[in-house]
Amino acid sequence: MLYNREWDDIMINVVVCDDDNKFRQKVIEQIKKYMNNKYEYKILEFDDYNNKFISLIKSDPSSSPDLIILRKV
Repeated sequence: MLYNREWDDIMINVVVCDDDNKFRQKVIEQIKKYMNNKYEYKILEFDDYNNKFISLIKSDPSSSPDLIILRKV
């Protein structure tokens, strides 16, 4: 990954949604490993496409997640 100085003050919002908790935790572990304290980030996890998840996805683009991780089974 290339490091971009302009990203110093960016908060990366990540959403992980899967009903399998073990899978979610593995994904979150990889995200944390990848970020490696280089970037500010926030991880939101969901186990279902509930109302809170849907409203977050439909929210204003400036507050919506930067990365959404879903797994289709």
